[in-house]
Amino acid sequence: MPAPSARLIVSPTAAVRFDAARKWLEDQPSGAGATVIGETLSGPHELLLRGARTAGAAMGWRRTTLPLLARDVALSRLAADGRAIGDAVARDAVVARALAGLDRRQLGRLAAVSDTPGFVRAVGGAVDALRMAGLTPSGVAPVDADLAAFQEAVEAEWRAAGLADRAGVFEAARSALHDPDARPGIVDDRFLMLDARIWTELEGRFVAALIERGCDLLATVPEGDDRTLRALEEAGARPGALPRADDPPVGAIQRLHAHLFGPAPSESAADDAVTVFSAPGEGREAVEIARRLTSLAEAGTPFDRCAILLRQPEDYRPYLEEALNRAGIRPWFARGVRRPDPAGRAFLALLRCRAEDYSALRFSEYVSIGEVPDEGEDSERVPRRWEQLLVDAAVVGGLERWERRLDGLAAELEFKRDALEAEDGENPRLARIDGMRANLAFLRAYALPLLSALSELPAEARWERWLAALNALAARSLRRPRNVLAALSELTPMGPLGPVELDEVLRVLTPRLLEAPELRPANRYGRVFVGPIDAARGLAFDVVFVPGMAERLFPPKIGEDPILLDEMRHRLAPGRLRTNRDRVRQERLAFRLAVGAARKQVVLSYPRIDAMKTRPRVPSFYALEAMQAAEGRLSGFEELQQRAEKVSEARIGWPAPKSRAQAIDEAEYDLAVLDELDRHDLRGERAVKAAGHLLHSNPHLARALRFRAYRWEVPRWTWADGLVQLSERAAGALAEQSPGARPYSATALQHFAACPYRFYLQAIQGLRPREAPIGIEALDPLQRGSLVHQVQFELLTRLQAESTKDRPLLPVGPENDARVSELLEEVLEKVAGDFRDRLVPAIDRVWDDGIEAIRQDLREWLQRESDSPSPFEPWRFELSFGLPRDPDRDAHSVAEPVDLAAGLKLRGAIDLIERTPAGVLRVTDHKTGRYRAKAGATIQGGELLQPVLYALAAQALFPEQPVESGRLYYCTADGEFRDHVVPLDDRALQAAGLLSEIVSGAFEAGSFPALPREDACRWCDYRQVCGPDEELRTRRKPPPVDLRRLREYP
Repeated sequence: MPAPSARLIVSPTAAVRFDAARKWLEDQPSGAGATVIGETLSGPHELLLRGARTAGAAMGWRRTTLPLLARDVALSRLAADGRAIGDAVARDAVVARALAGLDRRQLGRLAAVSDTPGFVRAVGGAVDALRMAGLTPSGVAPVDADLAAFQEAVEAEWRAAGLADRAGVFEAARSALHDPDARPGIVDDRFLMLDARIWTELEGRFVAALIERGCDLLATVPEGDDRTLRALEEAGARPGALPRADDPPVGAIQRLHAHLFGPAPSESAADDAVTVFSAPGEGREAVEIARRLTSLAEAGTPFDRCAILLRQPEDYRPYLEEALNRAGIRPWFARGVRRPDPAGRAFLALLRCRAEDYSALRFSEYVSIGEVPDEGEDSERVPRRWEQLLVDAAVVGGLERWERRLDGLAAELEFKRDALEAEDGENPRLARIDGMRANLAFLRAYALPLLSALSELPAEARWERWLAALNALAARSLRRPRNVLAALSELTPMGPLGPVELDEVLRVLTPRLLEAPELRPANRYGRVFVGPIDAARGLAFDVVFVPGMAERLFPPKIGEDPILLDEMRHRLAPGRLRTNRDRVRQERLAFRLAVGAARKQVVLSYPRIDAMKTRPRVPSFYALEAMQAAEGRLSGFEELQQRAEKVSEARIGWPAPKSRAQAIDEAEYDLAVLDELDRHDLRGERAVKAAGHLLHSNPHLARALRFRAYRWEVPRWTWADGLVQLSERAAGALAEQSPGARPYSATALQHFAACPYRFYLQAIQGLRPREAPIGIEALDPLQRGSLVHQVQFELLTRLQAESTKDRPLLPVGPENDARVSELLEEVLEKVAGDFRDRLVPAIDRVWDDGIEAIRQDLREWLQRESDSPSPFEPWRFELSFGLPRDPDRDAHSVAEPVDLAAGLKLRGAIDLIERTPAGVLRVTDHKTGRYRAKAGATIQGGELLQPVLYALAAQALFPEQPVESGRLYYCTADGEFRDHVVPLDDRALQAAGLLSEIVSGAFEAGSFPALPREDACRWCDYRQVCGPDEELRTRRKPPPVDLRRLREYP
């Protein structure tokens, strides 16, 4: 075997190590092959390009990483053993399978946390660390028998699956190198390790096997990477020669490289080569970095000579991406960029639909993403309308409910259509119902077969069966399934693993399908390098930015592995398993690598505000170490904070620089202009000249400023205050909606007094909060009121139907209360069952308690009716007018609205009309909330319209019978079973006339301002439309006289 030749180059400066590597490459014989091993492929790629430029031509040069090289070498050995290579996904699946195969007694101390989130990944990492340290279960058992047993189970699962984990790959590669009869994969005689890490025992053994094979190897090692250096020295590598300067380093960047985390040099003047700045938050920090990159480019530094190196790339990447895009700077992300993938999100929603018992909410989510496949150009299918149909059908969930509830909605629509057609064959609502029926047919035809396919997914199966089923489902259910199919194909090696359930499938698929990788440019030239610090191993840049230099960001808080504590690691394999001491050294090494990658300048930065916790941040002590190494003196935190703030001048609350010349985009430029006007106190014509371009270049700004001024500064009602100051065309359209031209309900008219603009949005525009097809946790007030009203209607209807001359059940009295109570229980059970089926309560006990409370209220209501004889007898129940026919309304209901003498068209349903033997009528509206009526009130400022309007409606419907009064009856314990009676006298007629006059006048004037009554906004559905401060804002404007008259009427 040839004598090994392995040399080391150790330096804190990336450029020095890179130049030494390039010289070694240039010195290789012409045409000789060489393999460059890097931490990533970026460093070797850069080195080979530079080397080829000098050599003119090169053949047989290859680039790889240590894990990739081990895979190449091990492939033949693994193939002979019948094994494939498993990735991190396979590792999690194998660990989960091993966990499922052990009972709690076998897990020992691990049993207590075995069902917690993250356990599979944590224990998998611990087992991987043990195996990469070369430890077998027998070697672990004396220290931790429970973990050893688990490791043994995991290894057995790897063997059963025919897969090799990371440790298995390195062991197979080392074995192949040691076997003289084996023919390992591509192995050259010359190797260059360009800043590659060797941090585990098995990695070190593999490199040692390469050297023992007689390979010529040069390894460049960053100063401070003690684990890699020790592994190489143990493998036989010896230090190589570096050109040494006799004079000490003079520049700040050289001093930083030479003295970081070491003895400080002699004090020297501050140098711009090492600077620190701060900004109010990570987003502003990224903007300031973009600003400095722009300045560097203007000074002649190409973008590809600059790098942003991140300790926490996932936290900073979104901010940097946005900031660089705003500045027009093209980034090159070392780890690529992942974008939200609609197809993946839709597919996950569909799988969660199945996991959550065919949830209609998840199916709506799937539909809303827009991935339902096209049926063809001529198709009339409109999936976006399916969401409302699912709400209308109250599907909620459950495979059986889907078909039943959709059938129920189809029957309901058919009933409504037949009723409308019987009344008026030309009714325009017929076309709308026909459209709904067509969309429902499309929904049924698409959703039910798809749900059936979901039901055929296995409850538990091996991955190979899951992948076959998921591939078929994706092809069927997605418009653009390419990314999903690609992600599923990556899981093919996991085929033998299992069995697994749907929850485990979702856990594996979610991080892979939510986002899809975006195609990255082939090379980074012309772009700013952005990546984690380790991705810059083997690279050198003119300027390096290191953001996040704040307390607990860099370095982060160091903690032990909860599964494999440091004390156990010391006992198992001293020096071979990472401990907190090693983690601290690695954080220092990361900072050395970051600043060592810079040739000319290092820019450190940190966010001085923690936005999540709303507290100030202090700079990292690493920043203090850096400034000490560069300047020769140790400054304090307060001094460094002041220097950092002065460098950037980034201000809280004003996201723009002080000078417009430093702006990175138009938005910053405009804000900088406004800031200059404010600082120089420019007003009037000078301000218009300086900032007039803003209104011309940005019509949105002009509109927004005018809108705000009209709302807050102009002391009169304008177009910006709701529906005010209409055009002639708009006024004509509004006239068609007037209360004399179309009917309104009493409840809708009550909104006018609360806030005219709310009335406009609710009653005229028909805006409603978006509903979701989900189950409820408890009855809300509206649902509770609907249930009580339905019980009262069905009970009174049955009592009237079963009454005979000899045995009347109405009115309720002591002589019939037994039968009435019996019927109440029957009706309540039926109605509660119907509501339960429609609302699908999540917690049975909460629902049952709510129904029991309603039962007690209804019993008390009947008892009071029995104990309080009255000349009035229930006569009509849920008598509707101006509403479509419905089986849940009185058979004597009329489809036409009622024309009141006051000039209003009214529609609605009267809960109860009672009649005396003499034919006198009393109208009752049942309430299930708290008693809110004021003594003696007629309409109570427009808030209490049902007694008067319903009494007038009854008078119009039954002109031959006098109407005595209208009343509100609070028929529950919350309302204390009190009533509020309003006689139908001259005062009531006057109130109705006033209401008609004022509301009609608002239509004629086109005036529906956002003018809420006190506290009217608190529970309003339209706060998102108006904003949060309408009560405060409208106090600055005079209230309309007519609206004040209505609100002041008793």
